[in-house]
Amino acid sequence: MLRSVSGALNLWLAVVLFAASNSIIKTLVNLGAQNPIDGRNPITFCNVLCAGNLCAGIALYIIYRKQWTLANLRKLSVADWVSLLVLALLTNTFTPWLYFMALDITTVTNVVIVSQIEPPLVLVLGWILLNERFGFLSALGAVLCVVGITLSVVLQPGEGAFAIGKGELFVALAAVSNAFSTILAKQRLARIPLGIFTVFRNMVGTVVF
Repeated sequence: MLRSVSGALNLWLAVVLFAASNSIIKTLVNLGAQNPIDGRNPITFCNVLCAGNLCAGIALYIIYRKQWTLANLRKLSVADWVSLLVLALLTNTFTPWLYFMALDITTVTNVVIVSQIEPPLVLVLGWILLNERFGFLSALGAVLCVVGITLSVVLQPGEGAFAIGKGELFVALAAVSNAFSTILAKQRLARIPLGIFTVFRNMVGTVVF
């Protein structure tokens, strides 16, 4: 009982943190624009994402350090390491870079609206590539996502109406990248310890940025 309650609380906390992340990044970008250094915005995607990946990697290593053993690492094949690297590049470098660039040139509202294509896209790709079946509630959730996106676009007032620009295209690409990485993780990383995957991808992100 306690474990299920703890899991639910962790899930809600993750949802809140994820929901707040776009607004926080947009605020940082705006603050940097208002306080330039040598005529440049000091809040660059490299600075933010390098620091973010490094802090997350350290925290996750502390949590999952028991999984980082030579025995576990030796079990991984070359194909496993290639899959880990591809996923790390998708989830912790390419996708967050696209989101950051989008937030720099469009509104948080538009970023949130366009990013909602990801859940139905994951379901469709899972069905096509992994032959996964999804239930009525999953299908209903995907439909509601599509309806919500449509209503959000249609009902926006004229002055702040939704428009497709470079920022929105960046978000769409980020959502597609996230969806593909989710499917790849299900297909290739089922036997890889979660701690190794999460720490490795954050360290790759740190090095890249």
